[in-house]
Amino acid sequence: MGAVAERVRMRLTPLRLGLVLAVLAAACSPSDGADRAPIESTPVTESAQSNAVSSTTAPVPVVSLPSDPAAATFDSEPCEVQMALVPLPRCGTVTVPAHWDTGLGALELAVMVLRSTSEEPAPDPVVYLGGGPGQHTLASIPALMPVLSRLRARGDVVVIDQRGMGFSQPALECPEVSDAARSIEEGLDLTDEEVAGSMRDGLELCGAQLRQQGVDLSAFTTIENAHDIEAVRWALGYPAWNLYGGSYGSRLALEVVRQHPDGVRSMALDAVYTPDADFVVDGALANRASLDAVAAACRAEPACRSQGDLLERIRAEVAVLDEAPLVISLTDPTTGEVDIVTVDGRLASQMILVMLRTVYFFVDLPELLTQLEQRNGAGVGTVLNALRAGDEVLSLGAFWAFTCNEEVPFADPAAVEAAVPADPFGRQERFDGALPNSGPEAFESCRAFGLSGEPDPVLNQPVESAVPALLLAGRYDPRTPAAWAESAAEHLSAGHLLIDPNGSHGVVGSPCTLDLLMDFLDDPKAEPERTCFGPGRLPFVDSLRTPAPAMPTVTYPSTDGASLITTVRPEGWSLSPDGDAAWRRETVLDPAVLIQDAGGTGLVVTMASIVLAEFGVQMEGSEKVTRHGRTWLHRTGTGPTATLEWFETDIDGRSVIVVLAAPPADLDRLRRGVLNPALDAIELG
Repeated sequence: MGAVAERVRMRLTPLRLGLVLAVLAAACSPSDGADRAPIESTPVTESAQSNAVSSTTAPVPVVSLPSDPAAATFDSEPCEVQMALVPLPRCGTVTVPAHWDTGLGALELAVMVLRSTSEEPAPDPVVYLGGGPGQHTLASIPALMPVLSRLRARGDVVVIDQRGMGFSQPALECPEVSDAARSIEEGLDLTDEEVAGSMRDGLELCGAQLRQQGVDLSAFTTIENAHDIEAVRWALGYPAWNLYGGSYGSRLALEVVRQHPDGVRSMALDAVYTPDADFVVDGALANRASLDAVAAACRAEPACRSQGDLLERIRAEVAVLDEAPLVISLTDPTTGEVDIVTVDGRLASQMILVMLRTVYFFVDLPELLTQLEQRNGAGVGTVLNALRAGDEVLSLGAFWAFTCNEEVPFADPAAVEAAVPADPFGRQERFDGALPNSGPEAFESCRAFGLSGEPDPVLNQPVESAVPALLLAGRYDPRTPAAWAESAAEHLSAGHLLIDPNGSHGVVGSPCTLDLLMDFLDDPKAEPERTCFGPGRLPFVDSLRTPAPAMPTVTYPSTDGASLITTVRPEGWSLSPDGDAAWRRETVLDPAVLIQDAGGTGLVVTMASIVLAEFGVQMEGSEKVTRHGRTWLHRTGTGPTATLEWFETDIDGRSVIVVLAAPPADLDRLRRGVLNPALDAIELG
């Protein structure tokens, strides 16, 4: 998802990985479907990676700016994120006051406008509001392109790094937190309380360092953030636009509507985080409810149920790992660096909590447990490598500033204490240390960070609005429960609520939900189509290996929109939003996918980078192969979980790529039944 230079990389050795996963579980950034499909962009370049706050960062200037968002201006600058897009993006910054009520202080917002690919773009663009809070939104654009490409086909898409995050200045990074974890990474015998204490030490150092740099941490609230978004609209000259936010981005969208309703045509909210939600109370409860729901779904599938109760298996394996940790070798797929990771019960439980956020991960829990019971660490390594991408996508200082300014202060310590559930992993009686920003630990975290102010009461009140709204929620969401979306919808008179029975934290990304989103943008007042959601039965063990599929003929546009591809692809496999990739099972432990795309000269380089990031495979060797009178360049590669067959050729001056990734045991069957028919059938029109 892109990295930022000068940031301290969190190496995922045992204890530090546990802390990283705890923070990722606490952060609210939807991921379902957004990280599975090839994209049309090139990776973020090294030259583009420069924005972090470090010990040498200059103090924030104390200046006075106009306190009217309508006075904001856009300063064009080179794009920080280099992308091969047509038309070229428009990039720059908008300078805003740290405090809008006084105009004091100056913050710089990084903005990128993805120009529409339509010949007649809609006049009202979509502004994408990232989650977290703290998401490096601009650096995440390559991973978001399957969704953003659909939106660009309608009109412009505006992407903003919110105050304190990503490429915006100052960016509130917290290397001190990872440094604290580094200092105790060998301490596998530490208690959970000692680990939490180390996290608090890192937060205390981070807060002190940011203040020393002149950062006014009280300026980071959603009301100030909402005024920023309105300022960007004025600076770009749009009369009105559509808000699209996931998780914390949905909370920000609601606040923009409350503060500046006249500039909003509609809002689409995914994984709804309503202002009056109490995450400090609900955090551990939502995790427990999600795990219980996943276990119930496993019991509903005979093959999964036959392996034993999922919760009982998890508790048993966590206990075994606490007594006899599993040591695995973890290779970074992009750098080749090798970590020796000791998987104990604490790390396993934190990993499972993060897996709950995405159906793509948690339907593999039965298979993962089977491997662990056999003392096989291959599946754990695959999951951890897949989760590593999240260690550098949040400005942790911003995450804690927003959390401590407007979430924790509204929580009642007595109510929080009373709501602590039993530990579903059986490691302790209470589940009060599951997340550093929920339960009793949240108060300690904010005290360590040095924030305990008096927030504006409006930040804890629901938003009443008649702006058309599409609210999307996932049945299994452990971060923003569907009940929050239901509560928000009660206050939105023109709101449409849809709950995906097979979804988790963030449901936009599948063809179904993307179609719903696009239909909503076309006519925000119309009742949305609800029949495209699945029946509510998740695939666990039954679908781990499917029979050889039928291969019907299909036609779809290439991801750059310049060609029509006619070919064959597996019936019943899950499609990427652009249709260029078909996934057999769409889960982390089944890598089987067929990719067929066409593009310009950059396609091969882009696809090679995607293959490396997705599968940890560097394609090797080459040979020329002739099939049906057409010459292909053939390469192969093997990674931790998949063997890849890569074919590329030229058709009518266009690069064409056909790639099969398959588990080694299934390679021969999928080569015969899937890859070869696709190679023989593909044509451009």
